[in-house]
Amino acid sequence: MLRDRPYRVLFAAGVLLCSAGTLHWALHSARLLPDYRPVFHVTAQVQGFLTCMIAGFLMTMLPRRLSAAAPRSWQVLAVAAAPVAATVLAWQRAWSATQLVWSVGMVVLLGFVLSRMAGRESGRRPPNGFLWMPAGLSLGLVGSLMTVLEGWLPDGWISWHQLGQDLVLQAYPLALVLGAGVIVFPLM
Repeated sequence: MLRDRPYRVLFAAGVLLCSAGTLHWALHSARLLPDYRPVFHVTAQVQGFLTCMIAGFLMTMLPRRLSAAAPRSWQVLAVAAAPVAATVLAWQRAWSATQLVWSVGMVVLLGFVLSRMAGRESGRRPPNGFLWMPAGLSLGLVGSLMTVLEGWLPDGWISWHQLGQDLVLQAYPLALVLGAGVIVFPLM
């Protein structure tokens, strides 16, 4: 099932993470949770839910669309585990660990996407506009690592954290929507 229908595992993880991020907000609004953690909320939604949904889409659709090999089970598990672990670490306010764990999942997903899009074993070429997918994954990965880099640089440097955060929260989702739109919009 992991290889043939990776979306089942990834979509389920995404729904769980979306629920965690939303439930946290609702519990705080009902005054049942003493503190609101906005970074946890955004991590659960963007680096959790969105990542699982796009990974489920890519790992299921690319092999079928391009007549390429299905993902390996370890790839599906690694890509599913990274957003879950990142969300748990965000709850614990372990910011650098959150980004590093999520980055590992992005490296695995990016490797999968690039190997299917540029691999010799793929039977078909992806649409040209689909290059937004690996571009978006790369922007998210670079942005995530830039937020970690901030703590290691001397004062006076540009805000690597802010720039990295903008890449993860804005450029990453936008590029993925543009890439998915190449296939989805014509079908609509």
